[in-house]
Amino acid sequence: MKKNDAFSLLVHMPYEKESKRALAKQVAEAHAAYIVNVIERLPCPPEQKLELLQRILHNVKSFSPPNNKRDSQN
Repeated sequence: MKKNDAFSLLVHMPYEKESKRALAKQVAEAHAAYIVNVIERLPCPPEQKLELLQRILHNVKSFSPPNNKRDSQN
């Protein structure tokens, strides 16, 4: 697989709230691991990598997700 090749992923969404939360947590963990891996491979000093990671964390903590009416129905 080439570096720029895209792929499709089919996910069957769970119906129960707790299962949705568990899936969201697993997706978030995979996404975070990917971000850390990309940052670790950057050709810059560790101090810059740390600053980038801190900025990302600040942005994530200040993010307010939209109210999802569909999720609140279950």
